[in-house]
Amino acid sequence: MKPSEIEQLPEVIKATRVLEELEKFGLNEATIAGGWLRGFLTETQPSDIDILYVGSVHYEEAQEHLIRVLKKLSVDSTDWDIKGIWNAELAWKLPHVEETILVYYVCSIDSIFLGSDGVLHDPTRHGFLDAESKILRLNEGLNPHKPHTDEQMAYFLLEGCRRIAKFGWKPTKRSEDLIRNGVKYWDRLNEASQQIIWKKLRNKYPEYKREAARKTYDKYG
Repeated sequence: MKPSEIEQLPEVIKATRVLEELEKFGLNEATIAGGWLRGFLTETQPSDIDILYVGSVHYEEAQEHLIRVLKKLSVDSTDWDIKGIWNAELAWKLPHVEETILVYYVCSIDSIFLGSDGVLHDPTRHGFLDAESKILRLNEGLNPHKPHTDEQMAYFLLEGCRRIAKFGWKPTKRSEDLIRNGVKYWDRLNEASQQIIWKKLRNKYPEYKREAARKTYDKYG
């Protein structure tokens, strides 16, 4: 689906109104990015709606504002990850949402975001075309503040591999090399850290899909 078509969807227009209302409570640069938009962009099942924002409002207070806004606008809260609303500035010390997306989000497609202006933004300048072509282009290297602990990088690259396994996206050469070479990060982790990541990944695959997915992970080591 083309970005202009997505922007005109009733559910996207409603989501924009939610973002507008949240900004009135001090949730600056209220934004939706990730799996919900990815579903429309790549014609897959949209996931729940996650909101990212900056400013001084604590995320627990933001949850209350979100519940209040959804009720005010008569929006069904089922698809909204209320506990997942997150203040990027308080959590990661980054003053702008777009910067946070480029640092912490996995790839160009995931980085496409909806702002309170009702427009889809493509900060990597590759996301729209990659969504159309089903290309995995990892965000690593776009920002000097990229997380660099072994645990963060291992999870980041495994999430990239998950998009290949789950959606059948074709990785760019650089992305493929990053995933293959990233095995070193996993090997450096202690068993407790490995188990934390392992459980996160297991929870994202129904048991009947794990064997097929494992073939992709084996391919990249």
